[in-house]
Amino acid sequence: MIQGAIFVLKLLGILLLAVLLLLLAAVLCALFVPVRYRIRGELPEGGADAFGEGKISWLFGMLSVRGRFERKGGLRLRASLLGFTLWRRGEDSGEDDVRPPESGEDVQPDGYRTDAEAGDRSTGESRSSQGQEADAPSLDSAPAEHGSEMDAVQEEEQEEEKEAPALGLVERAKRRIRNFFEKIYRALRKLAFSFLAFCGKLKETAHKAEKAKEWFSDEKNQESLQLLLRQARRLAAHGLPRRGSGEITFGFEDPGLTGQVLAAASLVYPFCHRQLRIYPVFDRRILEGQFDFQGRIRSAYVLWLAWEIYRDKHTWRMIRRWLRRG
Repeated sequence: MIQGAIFVLKLLGILLLAVLLLLLAAVLCALFVPVRYRIRGELPEGGADAFGEGKISWLFGMLSVRGRFERKGGLRLRASLLGFTLWRRGEDSGEDDVRPPESGEDVQPDGYRTDAEAGDRSTGESRSSQGQEADAPSLDSAPAEHGSEMDAVQEEEQEEEKEAPALGLVERAKRRIRNFFEKIYRALRKLAFSFLAFCGKLKETAHKAEKAKEWFSDEKNQESLQLLLRQARRLAAHGLPRRGSGEITFGFEDPGLTGQVLAAASLVYPFCHRQLRIYPVFDRRILEGQFDFQGRIRSAYVLWLAWEIYRDKHTWRMIRRWLRRG
């Protein structure tokens, strides 16, 4: 009896240890097995046959998500586990929207009507024409009544104008002068309000600039910003493609615009100069290129970068304050 109980306890211990080892293996895989990605595409001159596709895989390709975009075919996505499709979008289902006619049904071409339908339609048209003829007299009598009402209103207005006393030249002059000064007063008042509003905005802007200056001059804030920039550079260096190559040829009819775009591209070119080649064209409009890049991201490294930020209490409080304001 005791030996049986000991055997059961040993078996339970072995099962519990196996479950713990599986959980530990799953955690280690999630932390240290990288998520790999690959993106490639091609944009020929004219863009008629342009396409782009990407793949994200994890655990040596056991779990993967693929996508492909074509200008003619649209976007297609597919998620698979161990080679079995879990989810699909944009794939052709192979079903036809047109339902074949069942046996016994008469298929008639568009615009065709039977004799009964044609008779019903002619009867409805004759009834509608009779109804219109019956309503015609009422429509003819409406304009005459409206004209008589307008004549009566005009006569009343003319009589009121004759009965109203004529204003003298002095009163008219006073009215015009008063209206002129009222216009000047309203314009000056509006100008004063606009000036006061501008002064208020200027003071508010100056106050914000002073607060921003004080914030940036604080040593702790400077250290927090340096930490965030350092972690962002590390994350970008870790996630950028490590293999692959690409080239882009672009140009505009205006050489100045081409130079501006090239200057903007030079800001990010130092980070990808080994994999990407840029060829500007200054005499014509063109956009073509091709690329094929591969990279990987480890969640353990991302969590370590986030942990370094969390350890700095001042930086973490600053981020939380920004999130509340947002």
